[in-house]
Amino acid sequence: ELDVQMLMVEFSRRLDATHLPAGRTVLEFVLAELPKFGRWWIVIEANGTRELCSNHPGHATNLTLRLDLRTLGEIWTGDITVSKARTDGRLSVTGDAGLARSLSTWLRPGALAHIRPARKPLSV
Repeated sequence: ELDVQMLMVEFSRRLDATHLPAGRTVLEFVLAELPKFGRWWIVIEANGTRELCSNHPGHATNLTLRLDLRTLGEIWTGDITVSKARTDGRLSVTGDAGLARSLSTWLRPGALAHIRPARKPLSV
């Protein structure tokens, strides 16, 4: 079962703000298939503080990411890269061209995404 709130909290924490432009950056995540909590915003202030919002934060959005919850989860676990999700049409990005181009550098997957399942089950 996928938990959108947990995924959004974790993506908010793992964003690499050093690759974002100076000043405030507002990212909007649209998960249209969710009847509730289908829109999230991450606001990164110039001083590096972050705020995760499930209601519009009152600031202009710099970049909007449209995807489904499964794709969000697969990006988190490292089962699909941001680039592959975009190529496959599972992730659509609109807004600031520079942010869109650098998306793979600052939208980081989970800390354990680099660990892949064993090819053969372990025998005990």
